Amino acid sequence: MILKRNLNFLATTLSTAVYRRVWREALDKLQDILWSSILMAQSFTTLGAAQFMRDLETITSVIDQHILDGSAALGALLDGAMLLNLPLEASGEEISLQQASDRIFTDNTEAKKLLAELGLGSLTPANARKILQRRVENSE
Repeated sequence: MILKRNLNFLATTLSTAVYRRVWREALDKLQDILWSSILMAQSFTTLGAAQFMRDLETITSVIDQHILDGSAALGALLDGAMLLNLPLEASGEEISLQQASDRIFTDNTEAKKLLAELGLGSLTPANARKILQRRVENSE
């Protein structure tokens, strides 16, 4: 894996402060690319959303092995993926995709309440609306 190889190489050649700064910048760019080129550009089925989340979890796992809490740099992207992965049907305390959509599109106050309930503090109501519109099942 290229990311793992690069992390190993840079860890041995750079000071800790420079290493973290280089990777923080790289991770910010990675988040921007994945946000605009995948999350906001593609339509997702339930399975596609789950695969996207698994891919992000794999990336964050590698990052966290090399940089303590490094995956925090991808926070907005991870929050977006979590919102994208809401289930079609709620069970117990869960919120379904439809329930979230109804609340997100009601008004900004209700959207902010929902995002707080879900623990998705890095998302704005506008971004949350755009993300929920990416789910294929939400547009049927």
